[in-house]
Amino acid sequence: MRRWTVVSVLVAATVFPIVAIGALRVVTQPWIVHFEVDHGRLPEDRYGFGDDDRVRLGLIGLEAIRPGGEGIALLERTTLTDGTPAFDDRELRHMQDVRSIVGILFRLHTALLVTVLLAAVALGRSRGGRLAVPRGLRWGAFATVGIAAVLGLV
Repeated sequence: MRRWTVVSVLVAATVFPIVAIGALRVVTQPWIVHFEVDHGRLPEDRYGFGDDDRVRLGLIGLEAIRPGGEGIALLERTTLTDGTPAFDDRELRHMQDVRSIVGILFRLHTALLVTVLLAAVALGRSRGGRLAVPRGLRWGAFATVGIAAVLGLV
């Protein structure tokens, strides 16, 4: 019985990172740029960019930080309408750091999902193990809601 509790706790510990990194995957999709600009919630741009410029640069920025593809080289080639580089060296270094972190998080997300799935399949054959993963997911869901509530209060 004790080992199934340990398995449940380990599964529960994966839920918050799975949900949080899953949310990151959602907000790094191209549609989010269009959604934000089209709904008019963005403040006026202090550099004078119009919506078309903001969408173009936003999509390029997302493409540059998402794993695969051209990466930061895409930002290095990007210019403004007057032909000047859109990103300076400091911004390029920052975006490279962001790209590295996003890549790590996306790999972690995949590994956690696969691990929970494999645990569910492997433990599904034993009577005690069959309940360990769902119980862990339930505990993790409650903990995630609790963390969200605390963060919301803070």
